[in-house]
Amino acid sequence: MHSSKSKIKLLTLALSLMLGFCVRPTFGGLEMVLNGKDTSTNDIRKNIPIPMMMFRLAGRGKETVPVKTAVAYQTRRPSAQTGARGLAGKIGDVLTDGRWRFQVLGLQTPDSYSMKTDAEPYDYTNRSSFDLNKRVFNPRPDYKLVVIECSASNTQKSGKRLWVSVSDGVNVRTALVDTGGSSYLPIGYDFVGGPIQTKPLQPGETISFAVVFSVPQSAQLKELIFTLAANGEREQSKDARVSLDQGKGATVLEK
Repeated sequence: MHSSKSKIKLLTLALSLMLGFCVRPTFGGLEMVLNGKDTSTNDIRKNIPIPMMMFRLAGRGKETVPVKTAVAYQTRRPSAQTGARGLAGKIGDVLTDGRWRFQVLGLQTPDSYSMKTDAEPYDYTNRSSFDLNKRVFNPRPDYKLVVIECSASNTQKSGKRLWVSVSDGVNVRTALVDTGGSSYLPIGYDFVGGPIQTKPLQPGETISFAVVFSVPQSAQLKELIFTLAANGEREQSKDARVSLDQGKGATVLEK
């Protein structure tokens, strides 16, 4: 017992000298202390050199690692949320790329769809018809309409236009994908400015809108790929992927 305590004291002293702050043994394992305070609740400021070492918490099977934040280092247990994730989910999930917050609210397959705004349709003639006076989509024979209700929020510090131009295939990859691997471009975005871009969205502003597709009757939907991009920053576009599998919590709106 005496030998074990001596080893712990020697290890504590060695780590303290290496790191420049106190490391003390605790009941659960090792605890880093700065100015008498546990780093689990206090940042370790940037001006203190910290080797990027990982400490295992004895008896817990967990790990903590110093992580550099915008203003400091702090210790955290690694988790999925510290990675570059958040752009894949299912209907109802809120997805973000750090610039935009995106959510699919629901899906419907109506017999026809009446546009609520003066947005123009896009490349629809082979898959649907569009009544210019009534502004109504109807699918061609052997096709069906798929309308996906979405919302997008500008989380940046300045006003931005959500860029959706289908003709910009390099930066905009929005499409409906079926289980066979085929993809289908939108035939309409039901917001003012569609199918090119939204009105300017101020910081924190949210827009709700429908994206209209026309796909073969036999198509079994797999996912929506929706590109998040701002006009003027198109090369920074990122794709949100939303599973449309009805067995995974999807919300189907009534026709």
